[in-house]
Amino acid sequence: MSRTIDISGQTFGRLTVLDYAGSRDKQAIWNCQCACGRRVTIIGKCLRRGTTKSCGCWRSDNWFIQKMTHGESHTRLHRIWTGMKTRCGNAHCAAFPRYGGRGICVCPEWHHFQSFRDWAMSNGYDNKLTIDRIDNDGNYEPTNCRWATYKQQGRNQPQNRAVTRSDGKKFKYVTDAAKESGTTASRIALAIKRGGTSAGYGWAYE
Repeated sequence: MSRTIDISGQTFGRLTVLDYAGSRDKQAIWNCQCACGRRVTIIGKCLRRGTTKSCGCWRSDNWFIQKMTHGESHTRLHRIWTGMKTRCGNAHCAAFPRYGGRGICVCPEWHHFQSFRDWAMSNGYDNKLTIDRIDNDGNYEPTNCRWATYKQQGRNQPQNRAVTRSDGKKFKYVTDAAKESGTTASRIALAIKRGGTSAGYGWAYE
């Protein structure tokens, strides 16, 4: 053992070296105590180079942490995120014509679930709320989204609201007004929001 550097008592990752255990293939091996309580025998070179940091528990724990960090696939928020991307990016989705088919997309920032989750938790997310686009023709992005109850979201849909046209005519539903005026419900809603016109008329919700 004259040429073997004594590393007894040193800690490498989760492993604390107990004592010298001899040699294997001309390499010194050491008895180690892992932080999890298990005892293992490790080649000294692997300890010093950092290629072995535990009895194997570190790899399992790290995998679990990574899975929890980027996964959350069973949470409601993750399902909302997945549904949002599917509506905008999957042409086989039944809702695609009303979203991706109209050019609505998910902003690059929200292509990563962690970014979407961080925004959601900082902007009032609750299990009783659903994601709502403020501008029905706009994209899924932080400046155009909010959390609302299903009742609020339904009320905010242009087709469910009564409007008055600038010539004084009233319509029970925006869709009826759009059809008669030669425009779309979304454009009328945008005109109301921005104080502009659509099809040459000004509009106001009842």
